[in-house]
Amino acid sequence: MACCGLSGRGMSSMLGLLLFVTLSVVFGGIALLLLGSLGLFSRRFRFWAETLWTVLSVSVPRMFHELLNDSYFWRPDLKCVVSGKLFRFSPAFSGIVFKYFNLIVLGVLFGFVALLIGAIVGVINGWG
Repeated sequence: MACCGLSGRGMSSMLGLLLFVTLSVVFGGIALLLLGSLGLFSRRFRFWAETLWTVLSVSVPRMFHELLNDSYFWRPDLKCVVSGKLFRFSPAFSGIVFKYFNLIVLGVLFGFVALLIGAIVGVINGWG
């Protein structure tokens, strides 16, 4: 999607989408294991396992695509602005940043939270 196509869209909830993706993968995997094991003995459970596999194989990649490409905490054109500024230095790196912008921001946020939690635990335990 081009940068100009992002201007009319609202912001989505990243926490809601992350929770939905995580629960869908976890519960879908558990249900797939249960139905798959029961499907060894019953044709009906085998049918439901195949149906669930089809639904998960279509919906999970779409959820991850949504997670990687939509804007969440920032304005929708921020990804375009950042990758446009990096384009002067390296067009290839700018393309990577544009494609994986949400994943990069999410990794930085998780890293910051992990560092903060580590510092708090260190202070509580008397390491720092």
